[in-house]
Amino acid sequence: MLSAFVLNPAMLSAFVLNSATLSAFVLNPATLSTFVLNPATLSTFVLNPAMLSAFVLNPVTLSAFVLNPATLSTFVLNPATLSAFVLNPATLSAFVLNPATLSAFVLNPATLSAFVLNPQGASRSSVESATVRIAIYALGPGHECAMRGMALARSLQDQSGAPGTAVHCLLLVTESLKERARLARVPAACPPPMAHREADMLLDWVRRSLRDFKPDVLVVDTWPLGMLGELGQDLEQLAAVRLLVSPWVNPQYYLRPDIAHAITTRYHGWLVCEPLHETLNPLAERCTRVERIPPLLLVRPQDVQASTTGRQTFGVHEMERVVLGLGDGDAASERSLLDAMVAASRQPGMRFSVLFLAQHLPATISPGVRVTSVFPAGAWLRTCPVAVTSAGYASYYEVVQANVPVVFRPQPRPLDHQRGRARGELGLVPFAPHSTVDDDGQLGAAIRPLLERELRRRYGHRGSLADDVEGRAPSTVAGNTPAEALMRLVGSQGPDEG
Repeated sequence: MLSAFVLNPAMLSAFVLNSATLSAFVLNPATLSTFVLNPATLSTFVLNPAMLSAFVLNPVTLSAFVLNPATLSTFVLNPATLSAFVLNPATLSAFVLNPATLSAFVLNPATLSAFVLNPQGASRSSVESATVRIAIYALGPGHECAMRGMALARSLQDQSGAPGTAVHCLLLVTESLKERARLARVPAACPPPMAHREADMLLDWVRRSLRDFKPDVLVVDTWPLGMLGELGQDLEQLAAVRLLVSPWVNPQYYLRPDIAHAITTRYHGWLVCEPLHETLNPLAERCTRVERIPPLLLVRPQDVQASTTGRQTFGVHEMERVVLGLGDGDAASERSLLDAMVAASRQPGMRFSVLFLAQHLPATISPGVRVTSVFPAGAWLRTCPVAVTSAGYASYYEVVQANVPVVFRPQPRPLDHQRGRARGELGLVPFAPHSTVDDDGQLGAAIRPLLERELRRRYGHRGSLADDVEGRAPSTVAGNTPAEALMRLVGSQGPDEG
């Protein structure tokens, strides 16, 4: 029956299909007779050539568009003109046909190979979409890229629970982070150790991993050319859709000619999770699409444990003078912060112990100092009355989210801007009392008033300030969620290769 199905030549000039994807676009002949076109209303169904590049169906007239079985035998596709029929890329993944939202529906050739029209389902205005496979390249020199990658994967997996959606993620991270990815329930692949020193070896591993995974989308965090520049030449071969994710980055790096060229010509979109430096605005304007999203955090607001739970877990008494240190950066940075906190605790007039949550340091217990490792550390920030940390990406926003009194000790970084972040220049500002010091010797003087204020609050039986968060702590997931922004970018037009 399908071979007798023909398009009206009078309307064909306004309607075009891509023959490369037609073979995957299937009707069920057994139930085709239930799909009816009403000739009386056919004239009301007109494609606007000006809108053809976006191919948007009009829900107002869709209800009148049905096939008439009586005339079905005379309705046929014309092979001579079929090659002119084109669908524009967009986001099919996880999309269910809803007349109320049909104006946003467009077919994505990247996933069309698995797309089949179900005439029985068509009567309910629904489609089945293919699984979208997303690889996240997070092989940065530190842990921040990997933590954002895990957060993005979790956001996408949460989105995958919606009706009609299916998202599979693969996180590319270093071997040292494989266990953390497992704890976060994010599938991960890790290169061999020597690959971190050889760009060719690393690229070969990336190619093989992506060839096995077969991603529809490749998300690259921070480093447009890869950690060793290994993505500079072959990025276009690794996935049909490429997206860049980045926090605040030193503009001198992104304005390098090779980096700027890669961002504007090899990526289909840019997910920005902190405000760009103003000098990067012209670069952003040259990009195909830029989406501003909240900070990507693995620890969600509902994951942050109450202060009572934290004290029970770590054996901290409610009125005990304990300050929590949150490790960030490499082992040397963590050691420097820990030493500064211990020195501050031993200054004249200071009385507090240190509970330090480290990423790299070994677990130790000594008089007045306990070093331990827990993942994710951001879930336990309410354990102590006051926290001390640098203003790294994850540590800063997790502290803001937990609403704990905090002292920031920013550390110099070539690409990051911890001092500006601590001063609230990159977006969210803590609601809880906070201060910033630029010298280790100032740490004790900054801790003292915050600690005394919080203990007075507890003496007054008003509970922990950190637990009084409703309506005060900023939400890091409200509004434009990472998953929603990413799927919009997947549906946007790709850049011109050059």
